[in-house]
Amino acid sequence: MVEFFKNRWVLFLILVVFILCKIPHLHYPYYWDESWPYAVAIRDMYLHGASLLPTAVDPELSRGHPLFFHVIAAAWMHVFGNSHTSMHSFALTISLLFLVAIYEAGLRLFDKRVAVMSVALVVTQVVFYVQSSYVLFEMLVAFLSFLSLFFYVRRKYFLTALALSALFYTKESGLIMGFVLGMAAFVGLFDKKVELKTRLYQILSIATPCVLICIFFYHSKEYKRVVHFSSL
Repeated sequence: MVEFFKNRWVLFLILVVFILCKIPHLHYPYYWDESWPYAVAIRDMYLHGASLLPTAVDPELSRGHPLFFHVIAAAWMHVFGNSHTSMHSFALTISLLFLVAIYEAGLRLFDKRVAVMSVALVVTQVVFYVQSSYVLFEMLVAFLSFLSLFFYVRRKYFLTALALSALFYTKESGLIMGFVLGMAAFVGLFDKKVELKTRLYQILSIATPCVLICIFFYHSKEYKRVVHFSSL
């Protein structure tokens, strides 16, 4: 336990200072895309039940996006309420978890100095500081992209599939990470130095999330078609 805190006291200090700096921002009203459609779509899911199915939210509100962000935000609402402070705290929590993930990855792959420098570089970026409490997809996309890459590098293929599936179900732009890892898995398929079972796990860890998001897009397309015909 002493060793655990010894290796992470700088991280805890950064997190505490960052939270103190962000507290005033938690009371802000929603701004731009936060106010429409994201906050409205999340509130709609909060009122009518959380689901990853495209039918869970009116397509005018979801804009056709996958709904993982909406689901976990609606679940947060049920526990902590639906105030602006609650929702900005939800977004900030994701950003803090992202910082923890960066630190842990740097510590496990390299050393404490790399971990501290990595977190310091990210936390001082203006775009991160500003958007860390915004009710937007971007921080969750960055967090899940980082986790997907880290788990893949560490050969944790089940966790890779979970993180990549959550990423795909957050926003379509997450498919870029799937493409990058998919290319790596495809090239690795011909590496005879790697055990065949490992090569197959690599492919499956990417293919499974791809199949799952294709199912979502198929149902989303069918749902929009039904809505279109019913409005005629």
